[in-house]
Amino acid sequence: MQIPDWAWKLLTSLIIPIALWAIATHVTNSQHELRINQIEKELTKSTETIQTQKDSINSTKQDIEILKVRMDYVASGIDDIKHMLEEQSK
Repeated sequence: MQIPDWAWKLLTSLIIPIALWAIATHVTNSQHELRINQIEKELTKSTETIQTQKDSINSTKQDIEILKVRMDYVASGIDDIKHMLEEQSK
């Protein structure tokens, strides 16, 4: 069985565009995979930075709580000294 000449021409005219489309699709997919990998790396880096900042904020918050307690202690000490001075001046 012999394939007609027009069928070969049709197949040839379809094979080249399909091959080019397949190559272009492969290149596009490769570019997308590369970009996805870059974005994943950036996301990981950003997540680590955010965690570091959260830790720093928690540490600062604890320091502020300690300072509040110390300020209350100093304020009560000043009040005690004030009362002592008032009693001495009487």
